[in-house]
Amino acid sequence: YFLWASFENAENICKGNGGHLASIHSLEENNFVATMGMSGITYTNDADLTWIGLKQATYPTSKDWSWTDGSPVDFLFWAPSQPDDAGGSEHCVEVFSDHTGKDPAKDGNYQRWNDMPCATNMRSYVCKKPSMK
Repeated sequence: YFLWASFENAENICKGNGGHLASIHSLEENNFVATMGMSGITYTNDADLTWIGLKQATYPTSKDWSWTDGSPVDFLFWAPSQPDDAGGSEHCVEVFSDHTGKDPAKDGNYQRWNDMPCATNMRSYVCKKPSMK
């Protein structure tokens, strides 16, 4: 878990520590990663949230999503109406690691995903390393 970086800078820092931005393959893993990025502060804008390792690596050639660690995209947990590629520039993914209001059950985006411009300096990001064998 680290603070304030663009998607590319966050991925490079994760690589420098022997991993990648987190890939997510189940609801349980999603909730774990979202909790790791939680600040406990009600967010005021999307840059207050958390990068994960999902991106459109070959956009505009392909709009397919891929994980930076090369693992299969076998689980998706988009927020309602996402991904929307707002402004034609949202090709990286954040998780809503914090919620609006006092009750997370009333926030339909909480712990779900949103596409964002990759150059956004996000408040946090979560790295994932392979398990030791």
